[in-house]
Amino acid sequence: MINRSIFWMCVFSVLILGCTQTRAPVVTPSPETTATVLSPAATLSPAPATATSTQDLYQSTERPASTYRALHPSPSTTNTPNMTATPNFSAILDGKLIIVRNFSTNYLEDLTTGHGFVFLAEGRWVDVLQWRANGCTLIAGMDDGIYEVNLQGEIVRPIFTFDSFPEVSDGTIHLTSSIHRYAYYPLSPDDTWLAYLIGSGNIEDRGDDLEPYRYEYQNLETMSTDGTEGPYRLSQRGGVRRVAWSPDGQRLAFSDYDAEGISQLFVATRDGSNLEQLTSLTQPMEMGRILWSPDGERIALYVSQIDTWAIGGTYIIEKSADTFNVYEDIQAAWWRDNDSLIARRRISREQSSIIVMDVTTGEISSLGEMGCYCMNPFGNLAMVGCWTVDDQIWVYDSITHTVEQYPNFDPFWSGLIYPYFIAAPDSYPGDAGCNYSP
Repeated sequence: MINRSIFWMCVFSVLILGCTQTRAPVVTPSPETTATVLSPAATLSPAPATATSTQDLYQSTERPASTYRALHPSPSTTNTPNMTATPNFSAILDGKLIIVRNFSTNYLEDLTTGHGFVFLAEGRWVDVLQWRANGCTLIAGMDDGIYEVNLQGEIVRPIFTFDSFPEVSDGTIHLTSSIHRYAYYPLSPDDTWLAYLIGSGNIEDRGDDLEPYRYEYQNLETMSTDGTEGPYRLSQRGGVRRVAWSPDGQRLAFSDYDAEGISQLFVATRDGSNLEQLTSLTQPMEMGRILWSPDGERIALYVSQIDTWAIGGTYIIEKSADTFNVYEDIQAAWWRDNDSLIARRRISREQSSIIVMDVTTGEISSLGEMGCYCMNPFGNLAMVGCWTVDDQIWVYDSITHTVEQYPNFDPFWSGLIYPYFIAAPDSYPGDAGCNYSP
């Protein structure tokens, strides 16, 4: 873990947008600039994928051992094993909550007090994937499956157990979605379907929250969580790197190789039918997160040069019209609504700004210039949480163009680099509403 962290500290210090210098927030109330729209290298020309044979080299791997440290409420600088199943609830968590992740450890913190605790589920290692809309429970992966758990670390219900996976008959091995955060949303929005990767061949340690590691060959399969439908193989060429469910849970967008071995974006229904190729890249590129708009009519995709994450642009694909635009030096983070994106805009090699981009007009509104090495929605999609390189939490309101700092934030990650956070939704009702009494 420490070697991974040191590696990514070096990479981010050079490449990530605007993260080497941190300044106080600069809020611009009414900027009006327009994004540069590049002419696509090729027009959309959907081409159905055909299967190509590859040799799958068997190689297994084990989940890295979990490392726990004493972190209640402020840690010492020494590593002390902490495997307690009972969190420290001396401070009632009744404010703004975040789950902080660093691969092997989860930490639940109240940002209004700075108090928190190492989060385990019934004493076991967990990998928090997302908050439920109710604000009281989480979806988390464990060694044996995916579960819904409450904020006290109790299992509410099992969603899928990994012994339900079908046998793989083509010589490849399973890469379960619970191993770190390999598939950011392995579950369909209604939790009734699972998307998972089958990986084989050599393994590469990549060390980031989106993709901790990568197999040489990776293919995508889906099945219903109750086991009554599937499995269905959606890819055949072994190049799946990114996967995202559509908002209605009926389709998946994913990257895979085309016949020339170049990564392209594909969309298929969850049973593998109606396969479409949405991009026609002419040279090898790296794809970032695939972002569906809330209505499922647009897809935003960040595409960068191989091994040069900071140099690239965002594709906005209009599915209904089979057209797209490319916006240079803009890295989409998430959709605020059907027509606008929260994104980063690269200003220079070592500077970026947080922006709102209207995809219908190309207009850009700047929220501020800060070095956020982690930027996620905060409570709702219009609020931008920014964790700075000097361990501060700032929250931008993209509607009112105001900013607020949470000065009680306890970063607690001394000795570990580049953790990330998932903020509780605004629907979190507090301890009383979550039926918890300390």
